[in-house]
This record gives sequence, structure tokens and C-alpha cells, in this order.
Amino acid sequence: MKKAILGYGSILLACLFLEWWLIFYSPLNLPDKIPKTPISINGLLLLGLILTILIIAEKRVLKINHDLNILQLTLFGTAICFFAELIFQALRQPFLKADNFSEHLYFYMMGTVGTSVFALAIAFLVAFQLKTKKTGQLLLLIVGLIIIINIVRYLFPTFA
Repeated sequence: MKKAILGYGSILLACLFLEWWLIFYSPLNLPDKIPKTPISINGLLLLGLILTILIIAEKRVLKINHDLNILQLTLFGTAICFFAELIFQALRQPFLKADNFSEHLYFYMMGTVGTSVFALAIAFLVAFQLKTKKTGQLLLLIVGLIIIINIVRYLFPTFA
């Protein structure tokens, strides 16, 4: 399992650096958001990367060990993203515009913990689908998650 976490984490790390270069340094000059929508291109690419890596990784580890449960698969996927984010955020810090150490620490923690919590939710949904094959229940979970997120955003507008 550790070898798989390091392997898939390294692949995700390489993809994160590629995305970072593509968004901020490439000559493509991509816009911040998809035109006429509030959807961030950076966030959409991050979601696509995490989702793709987690689907591939969880499928492969499940082929090797059928006895893994949803929780174990979820933790496996989260560990992949946490490993990649720890390194990515550390190497990204010198390029951030932060005035002092506490701002760098804030950005590091938000990037590492925030992305890992996001990956936890994605890893759970992927693990649930792979183990149960109940697409209807998965869709209900996704709708429920969206409703919870919107309630939290409504109750705590500065939180989101």
C-alpha cells in the first residue's frame, strides 16, 4: 500500500506541477474562469486531476486486494493526495506573494489540508462507487453533499 501511495502520489505531484505551469507560466494565457460562468479553470483542472488519479489508483489497488472496504479505499486515496500536496505546497511557497512567514504557513496549511479534505470527499465517492456499484445511491450522496456545501456557504458566507 505504501508503495502505491508513493507511486500514485508522485504521479499526482507531477500533474500538479504541470497544471501550475499551465495555469500561471505557460504562453497559453488561460483565463481565470470559464467565460460566462463562475467556474475556475484552476479548480476544474485540479478536480479532474484528483478524480482521474483516484479512480485509477483505487481500481488498481482493489484488483490486488478485494477485501479492502470503503473506509480503507477512502484513506488510501486521501493519503495519495496528502502526500502530493505536502510536497507541492512546500515547493510552491517561494513563488507565492506573501509578506511574512505566517502568511506562507497559512497558504501551506490551506493548500495541504484544504485540498486533502476535498480529496477525502472525492476518494469516498470513488470508493463507494467501486465497492457498491450503486450509482443511484452515489448520485444521492453527491446531491446531498452539494446541498450541505450550499447550506454551509449560506450560513457562513466568509467561510467559502
